[in-house]
Amino acid sequence: DFLGTDLSKIPVFLFDTFSTSATDNRGKQDESFGKNIYYAESFDQVKRNFSRFTNVHLIQGLLPVSLGEVQIGPISFLHIDLNAPEIEIECLKLLWKDILPGGVVLIDDYAYSGYEYTNQLFNTLALELGVSILTTAYGQGIIIK
Repeated sequence: DFLGTDLSKIPVFLFDTFSTSATDNRGKQDESFGKNIYYAESFDQVKRNFSRFTNVHLIQGLLPVSLGEVQIGPISFLHIDLNAPEIEIECLKLLWKDILPGGVVLIDDYAYSGYEYTNQLFNTLALELGVSILTTAYGQGIIIK
């Protein structure tokens, strides 16, 4: 319980292709890129992993298209980790209106070495949105709306 809230009642949405194929920096996922050992084995395996959590909703597909397939509702926490900065920006723009005041956005690879383009895109968006991004020691970015 967090402040008296039953965490099993809070809906959690996981959007992914749930495929082992690696991606390029534009989010294209293809078997010709090889396998990424950090990606899911299969959608069925992920479903089994989360089967005991009734509040977890797995949305299989490509972002941002798959965002339109479900009604998410208010967002208090959003973790962005697509390894495709243009798509990450597009998704955040689409979801920004649904993020609650005080809601947290965690951006993976925001200030990590070699991800300068990601950093540049998010800094530009932060200016547009009128927010600041806190950089963590591990290179992630944090926005509090």
